[in-house]
Amino acid sequence: SGAALRDRSGHLWFGSSHGAIRIDPNTPDTQENPPPTYITRMRVFDHDVPVQSGLQLSYKQNLLEFDFVAIYLSAPHAVEYHYRLEGMDEEWRTTTQRSIPYGSVPPGKYRFAVTARTRGGDWNPEPATLEFTILPPFWGTWWFRLVAVGCTMLVVGLVIRRRVLNARKELGHRQEFSRRLIESQEAERKRQLFEQKLASEEEYEIAVNQLNIVKADIIIIQAQIAKTEIRAPFDGTIGLRHVSEGSYISPTTRITTLQDNQPVKIDFTIPEKYAAAVKKGDRIGFTVEGVARKFEGTVYAVEARIDAATRTMHLRALSPNSDGVLIPGAFANVEVVFKEKETLAIPAFALIPELKGQRVFLYKNGKAESQSVEIGTRTDERVEVTQGLAPGDTLITSALLQLRPGMTVRPVE
Repeated sequence: SGAALRDRSGHLWFGSSHGAIRIDPNTPDTQENPPPTYITRMRVFDHDVPVQSGLQLSYKQNLLEFDFVAIYLSAPHAVEYHYRLEGMDEEWRTTTQRSIPYGSVPPGKYRFAVTARTRGGDWNPEPATLEFTILPPFWGTWWFRLVAVGCTMLVVGLVIRRRVLNARKELGHRQEFSRRLIESQEAERKRQLFEQKLASEEEYEIAVNQLNIVKADIIIIQAQIAKTEIRAPFDGTIGLRHVSEGSYISPTTRITTLQDNQPVKIDFTIPEKYAAAVKKGDRIGFTVEGVARKFEGTVYAVEARIDAATRTMHLRALSPNSDGVLIPGAFANVEVVFKEKETLAIPAFALIPELKGQRVFLYKNGKAESQSVEIGTRTDERVEVTQGLAPGDTLITSALLQLRPGMTVRPVE
């Protein structure tokens, strides 16, 4: 038991407690059952979190990525995956990648499910699943909403009371204005009588003093009435009106919105590992939904600290908007070029997954040699190799199932 042997015909022999087992590695794959699927990793803003159901995340931790793998050693590159984030995706999606990102996931309960099949085969009816919850902010909880409703009712009551007081005050202003106007007319009549020698000088001086007082009161009343006129604090574009003429308003009433969109500000975040690579004055590119062209901006403000919850840094940029195409509040996809570098990239199907990482086969001196590698950025077709390969290495990309370290191979042009 535990012994292994390869004979001259290439057959593999294994010893067991029940006798010897012979395997022909050249036998075509006849697996009919769908390969089992496993969720291997979950990341939040490029940080690993435990892969366990019942995980709870903050509402700020909404940039997710799931890694998974199907055990099918015969042809790992021929595996297709079916995945869905229940609570966000309405339908299943198909991919050949083993890593799927999700951005801006709103608060709620979710269940990520993934299954696999070989090309042309049936989907595994038992998908791998991971349940988790993104907690709402405190202002989205039921108790906060209850408090908000109570406060709203209180504010409504205060607003109604204030409207009544304001109406009475406005009526008093108008009555006072009318009274003062009558007094000024009376003072003017006294002046005319004095000029015609029909009133005494004492009566005339009393009337003049009363007239000066009335003029001062009229100025005060006119200033108070002028406060009912609303003036914009800056130039901009006015949005929809939320009140009608004649409505009662309070300092908290939203009348309309005023936007200064020339230029526009772009708020975005970057992972903490890139925090030192961006500074004021750096250029960025970004796109928005519904507009075909790409826009540019300049970073003008950088947050002084890393967000402890999301492990990201907040930045702000300015972009000119002379034609008014950019609308405040729109979502932008920001592109920041940190640095350019040369790197090695290999076909994705040349990688052989292992429990401890990834490996490839190299062609050296007419033989196959196994080599462990570390990978970086991955696309649909190619994978960046950060460690384990060097320029000039010859990579074996076919017949990977039959290869063994030290086996003689012949390259094909």
